[in-house]
Amino acid sequence: RLRPLDDVAALLDVMEAETASRRAGLGAAGADSVLTGRTGPAQNAGWAAHLVLLAAEPDAGQAARLAELAGDAARLGIGYLVGVGS
Repeated sequence: RLRPLDDVAALLDVMEAETASRRAGLGAAGADSVLTGRTGPAQNAGWAAHLVLLAAEPDAGQAARLAELAGDAARLGIGYLVGVGS
């Protein structure tokens, strides 16, 4: 599924909510990662991989928020690819 967003601010709002939701879901399921959540006793297929492609250049504050989100992303099944500049 592809979901285009209008700008970096909208992306950050969506991904902060998604990150919080996945953290809460993993905690409730007693899983340490999306992989164990999908393959363990709960077998929650609702945690599909999430790949974020960003072609707009974030400002410094947005870049810091993206870095914070990306810090825990692998465990949550989320990948970030930011391609800016020449």
